[in-house]
Amino acid sequence: MKKYPRILAFALAFVMTLACTLPVSANTQATSFRDVPATHFAFNAINWISHPDNGSLMVGDAAGNFHPNQTINKFEAARVFAMAAGYRPASHTVAADLRAEINRSFDQWRPFLDGMAAQHPQWSRIADREIAFLLYRNVLTTADVEKFMGTRLSRQEAAAWMVRLMGRQAHAAAIVIPFSNPYNDNALIAQEYIRYVYYARQAGYMSGGSNNMFNPTDDMTRAQLAAIFFNVLGNGDVVPPPGSTTPASTVSGTVEMVYRNTQVFISSPLGPQNYHIAQDATIIVDNVQRTAAFIRVGMNINAVLNTQGDIISLVARTVTAENNSTQPTPSPSPTPAPITLIEDEGFVVSTAANPAAITIRIQRVRITGQIINEERTFTIAPNAAITRGGVAVPLSDAQPNDIAFFRFNGAVIHELELEDRERELDGTLLEKRHADTQGYQMIIVEAKTGELYELRVLATTLISRGNRVNVTLQELRIGDSVTATLESGVLTRLQATGQQAVVLGRLTEIRITQQFSQITVLKDTGHFHVYTIMPGVYDVYSLRIGMDLRIFLDSWEVMDIQVVAQTAQQTTAVLGYVQAIRAGQQLVVISMDGQAQRSHTIIINNDTTNTATGARLDFNQLRVNMNVYIVMAGPQSNVARTVTILP
Repeated sequence: MKKYPRILAFALAFVMTLACTLPVSANTQATSFRDVPATHFAFNAINWISHPDNGSLMVGDAAGNFHPNQTINKFEAARVFAMAAGYRPASHTVAADLRAEINRSFDQWRPFLDGMAAQHPQWSRIADREIAFLLYRNVLTTADVEKFMGTRLSRQEAAAWMVRLMGRQAHAAAIVIPFSNPYNDNALIAQEYIRYVYYARQAGYMSGGSNNMFNPTDDMTRAQLAAIFFNVLGNGDVVPPPGSTTPASTVSGTVEMVYRNTQVFISSPLGPQNYHIAQDATIIVDNVQRTAAFIRVGMNINAVLNTQGDIISLVARTVTAENNSTQPTPSPSPTPAPITLIEDEGFVVSTAANPAAITIRIQRVRITGQIINEERTFTIAPNAAITRGGVAVPLSDAQPNDIAFFRFNGAVIHELELEDRERELDGTLLEKRHADTQGYQMIIVEAKTGELYELRVLATTLISRGNRVNVTLQELRIGDSVTATLESGVLTRLQATGQQAVVLGRLTEIRITQQFSQITVLKDTGHFHVYTIMPGVYDVYSLRIGMDLRIFLDSWEVMDIQVVAQTAQQTTAVLGYVQAIRAGQQLVVISMDGQAQRSHTIIINNDTTNTATGARLDFNQLRVNMNVYIVMAGPQSNVARTVTILP
C-alpha cells in the first residue's frame, strides 16, 4: 500500500521570546475559547495557532477550553515540535520519501522507547512516534528523553529544543562562556543548556525579563508556547537574527532533502550540509519567483548565505536532460546518458490520447500554511511504463480521481502507477488514541504484511463491530481484526470483528500507563502474549509477577482476571533455566519468584512432550543453562507434562 501526495511544509523560523512580555499584534478570527477572554495577553495567538488554516498545532479540549495557564509536559511538547519538524501521522498526505523517513525513525528508536516504557511505569506512549522522529532528526537526545517522566518543559530545555530544531547546534557550540553581559540568574542555568540559552539570546530566539533574569527552570505554559509560534508564523513583532540580510558567502550543489522547517540538505563540492532558508529570502525556481514550498529533491541550487549561514537568496533549477550536461562530450557515445527522473504524486484530472498526455492535480502547502492545488499537464513518453497494481495497463485505464504515482523529467512522464482512490487495509487493531495533536481520535493498525499504519478516525467515519453498526471507537477492542476503507487517505469505514476467549498463563511483566495497562503472559503453549487492560476494568496493582492467571478476553483486551495459583504448594508451571541434568531423566531447574531463586527437581518421562513439535521430548536435546518453560502434570506433581525450550 503506497502513501499519499506530497505536502511540503510551511516554514518555521522560530523566534522565541518571553511570551508574557511580548506584544501580539496581528488580528485573528476569534474562536471563543471559554477560558481565554479577549483581554488575555495571548488571545490572538491562541486563536491563531488553533485554527486549521494555520496547522492546528495546538488545540483546546472538547468542552471548548484551551487551558492557557496549564504548563506543558514534555510528551505534549514533543508532539508539537515533531509536527514543526515535519512529522505527520500515517493518515496525513505526505511524500513517499518523508513517510519512509518517519517509518524508519520509529523502527530505529522503537527499542529505546520500549526500554523507557519498561523501566518507567509513568511513561506515556502517546508520543512514541513523534519522539522517535525528533531523536532521528537530532532535535532531541536520549538524555533529553530520559528526563521526560514527571517533569514539564522548562525554559532552558525549550531553548535547546528550538536551537536543534533550527539546526544551529554548531553555532551554539561556538558561543564563548562566560558570556558577556550574563543573565543575573546565570548560575541557575544548567551547564548542558547554557550555550543553547545564550545562542538563543544572541539570535533573538529567546530573551529574559526586564530584570535580566532568564528563569531557566520555569515551566512553559500553553499560552506562552502559543505566543512563541504566533509571533513567527502569525506576523507578530519579530526581531530578526543578527546579520540576516548581510551576504557572507555562496553555496552551490544538489538538493538531497527538503525539511519542513525550511531547511534544505545540499550536497556540494564543500561537502553535504544542512542550510536554513531565511524567512524573507528571495527564491527563484525554474525562472519564476516562488516560495520554499516549490523546492524539490534533485534540483540544482545556487544560494547566497548571510553571516549566520542562512540562505537569503536562492536560485533552483529542475534537472533535465539538457541542463544536466554542463560539459561537451569529447566524442560520440553509443549509449545515451541516463535521464534523471523526479518522483511525485497526485490525483488524475483527465487524459488525452493524441498526443498521449495526462493532467494531474498535486496538493501543496504554502509557507503560510494554506493548502493549494496545482494542476500540471504531462506528455507520456512513448516507452513509458504504465501500471495498476503492478500490471501493465493502457493510458485509457486512468480514471479521474485515481491516485497517480509518477516519475518524470521536465514535462514528460516515464513511469506512471495508478491506484484506485478508494482502497482497503486489512489488519489487526494495535492501539486506540483518544486524540492526536489536532484533537482527532487515532488508531494504529498492523497490516497483514507487518507494516504499521496510523489512521485518523473522523466524526464521519462509519464504525461497525460484528453485527453492530454505528458503534464508537471505544467499543472496539485491541486485537480486533479490522478492515479499514480509505478514500484519498481519509478513513471512511472501519469494520471490526473480535472473539472472546479464556487463556491460562503465568504473569511475567506488567506495564502501566495513563491510557491503558498491559500484561505479558507466558501461556501454557510456551508462547508469550501481551494483553491490554483498559482503565476501570481490573485493579492491575493487585497483580504480582509470577501469578498464574485465568484471563477472560475480548480479542486482546482483558474483561476479567482470576488468580489461579499464588503459592509454592500449587505450582503448576516453572519458567527458568536448567542448572543440572541428572541420571533417571531428572532436571534441576532454577526459577525466579519475585527476587528469590527457587530450585525445582523435575522428572521427564515417556509422556512428556515438546510443545514446539507436539511429539515426545527427546531428553538428549536438553543442555545445562537452557531456558525452559515446563508445565507440570498437576499441582502437587514434579513430573513434567510439557517442556518448551526457549531462546
